[in-house]
Amino acid sequence: MKAGGPLSRIRVVLLQPSHPGNIGAAARAMKTMGITQLRLVRPKCFPHPEARAMASGALDVLESAHACASLEEALAGTTYSVALSARARALSHSLLDARAAARELLSAARRDEVAIVFGNETVGLSNKEIMRCSA
Repeated sequence: MKAGGPLSRIRVVLLQPSHPGNIGAAARAMKTMGITQLRLVRPKCFPHPEARAMASGALDVLESAHACASLEEALAGTTYSVALSARARALSHSLLDARAAARELLSAARRDEVAIVFGNETVGLSNKEIMRCSA
């Protein structure tokens, strides 16, 4: 997509990433999709050489990443956010499958800033963190 299109308004939020290599791998995956906004909420080790090594070809995404003190700070300015979780939960949020979530996210990104939120590698997202997101 062209610069200024919907992909330029999508940010990826990694909540308390514990492995620096995963930060770099996320940056590399983002770059392949044309997404460049990366927010890191209380990363355990950042910056880190392992993150740089895993971000091969996507150092621009990694170097422009913003470290944030809270999920609220990482989501500031967004109007829609999707929390990704592998666990089934009983929450008041509507549950979307991956395709439906992608459609909703892209639709919102045509107008506004949006976010995709990933939890920590070990514990994922808490119910409270999920409830902070739109879906």
